[in-house]
This record gives sequence, structure tokens and C-alpha cells, in this order.
Amino acid sequence: MKGMIAWFATNHVAANLVMGFAVFAGLASLGRIPIKPYPDFDVPLIVVTVPYLGAAPEEVETGVCARIEERLPGITGIKEIRSLSVEGKCTVYIEMFLDADRQQTLGEVENQINAIDTFPEETERPIIALAESNNVVLEVAITGPTDERTLKELGRRVRDDILALPAVTHADLINVRPYEISVEVSEASLSRNNLTFDDVARAVRERSLDLPGGSIKTEQGEILLRTAGQAYWGHELENLVVTTRADGTRVFVRDVARVVDGFEDTGQALRFDGKPAALVQVSRVGDQDVQEVSATVSDYVARASGRYPEGVELTIWRDDSVVLTFRMRALLDSGVQGLLLVLILLALFLRPHLAI
Repeated sequence: MKGMIAWFATNHVAANLVMGFAVFAGLASLGRIPIKPYPDFDVPLIVVTVPYLGAAPEEVETGVCARIEERLPGITGIKEIRSLSVEGKCTVYIEMFLDADRQQTLGEVENQINAIDTFPEETERPIIALAESNNVVLEVAITGPTDERTLKELGRRVRDDILALPAVTHADLINVRPYEISVEVSEASLSRNNLTFDDVARAVRERSLDLPGGSIKTEQGEILLRTAGQAYWGHELENLVVTTRADGTRVFVRDVARVVDGFEDTGQALRFDGKPAALVQVSRVGDQDVQEVSATVSDYVARASGRYPEGVELTIWRDDSVVLTFRMRALLDSGVQGLLLVLILLALFLRPHLAI
């Protein structure tokens, strides 16, 4: 070590070249350093969601959550199991050990839950997934239309346009109510047509679906047959046949029920600056640059006035790149102050050019 120091002390050109190379390499690597407001981390958590529409929390607990909890103990990698029962839904949180094989544990959990055959008939298919950290960059508020359906469709259009931007790979439309078609059966109409509630429910269940019809082999190839009968809109449900009388007349759903093509009654609402709004949440994925994503979306919002109907406003909200800019500025200020302090202290004991 002493010989190397002595050699560099007598070879100033080599020492300056090494110093210049180190400075150049540092400057060249600045653009490759990922800048994030928060570090990425993997959440060792599996979330199981089972919809049980119309059920009270007590029914959800005894009919769904308790049966899931009974099947999970003993699976390798599970540290703790917690469940939450609310009206119409059971959510089970499965915490894993940090060193557990998450994909293997997830597969075993899926096998155990899918093997449960004692769920109530009204429950829907369980949704099982690993929890993911949410790396939100910013949110775009859409205001203008007061009609909820028009506002949601506009929000979906804005989301699709943002996803088409080159620097954006993930965007979600949030804080809007899911679509729902409700069939309100009239007791008087049922009596008038000599029908029961089960007759209407059976007609909707059996006649609103898509059915595969096999295949036909031809000289040009194989043709798959499929009957498309799923009703996706209120007027399609209204035209479903409930029964056919002996004289050939048919009773439709619209004759015995009121079909409402609307939204789920979730009680949620979003207002931005006092006006009804939809919200598009833009997130980064992997090592994407937060400032690049923010700049791309901000430029799109600034130029979006002519893309949408008159009166529609897009506003950037909760932009994390602003916080990141403040942190970077504080970091650079601290670095400059530290550098000046070191130079001043060295200059007190050495010649100025040596201190530099």
C-alpha cells in the first residue's frame, strides 16, 4: 500500500487520470440510478376474498370464513391467519414467514380452498392472490358530467388514453361504483301470471348464459360453435322469456318485474372541488422513473382540453414526484454545503489548490 501511494505521489499524471476516470464514471452512472420516493418491498401476504352477496356478517363468518380457517392450518410457510367478515363478503389475510416459498404456499392455499364443497350456494368463486405493494405516482381527477354513468364511461376513456402513453404501464379507475342490473319482481304481477319468484330466478339463470355447441370439421378446418345468450344490458334481461302459455303467448321478464340498469348500492361517492368526479390512479411498475411518469401524464393532461367534451376538466392530484423533487433538492443542498465545508476546512491547513 505504501509503495502504491509513493508511486502515485511521484506520478502526478497517473493520479490525475485515475481521479478523472472516477469522476467521469460517477457522472455517467447518475442517469442509471433509480429514483423512488419509497423503497420497493414484497409483502408476504395472501389475500382470499369470497363474495357472499346479501348475507349478514354473522352468516359470512359461519358459512365462509370459519370454513376457510379450518382448512388452512398445517400449510407450510403460514405464520398467521386473520379474517374479516362484512356484509356480503369474507376476506381472509394469510401472513407468511419471510423465508417461505410464496408460490408454493399460494398453490397449497388455492388447493385447500378450492376443495371446500360446503360453501353456501349463493357464494361466488373465491379470489386468491398475493398482496402487492401499491406504488402510486399520481391521480387524475375527472370532473364535468353530473350523470354517474357518463362520468364513469369518461373515466374509463381517460384511463385507456393514459395507458396508451409510452411511459405508463399501469392505471386504474377507482372510487366509482360497479355496474349492477337489479330485477325487482312484483308480487301482483306474479299472481296475475300464475308464477313464482323461483320461476323468474330460474329463467334469468338458465336463459342468460353463453353455451358451447361443439365443433364442425370442414375441409377448410374446424369451426367452433357457441351460443351467445348472456344478457349484459337491462333491455336484454327484460326480453328474456319466463314461460310460454298453452295458447302460445309468452311472458317476459318485463311483464313481471322492473329491470334497473344501474349501480351497486355501496354508499360511496367522490367529489372533487365540490363536483362529482372519477379518479384515475397511475402507478409505476418495477424501476420506472417516477418523474418521467409524472411528466408524461402532466403533459397529457395539459393537452387534453380538446380531446373530451366541453366542460370536462382533468386535474392532477397527489403527485408524488413533487415530494420526490423536494427530497432531491434537500439532498443536493446538503451535498453542496458539505462539500464547501470540507473545502474550507482543508484550505485552513493545506494550500488552496491541494484542498480543491
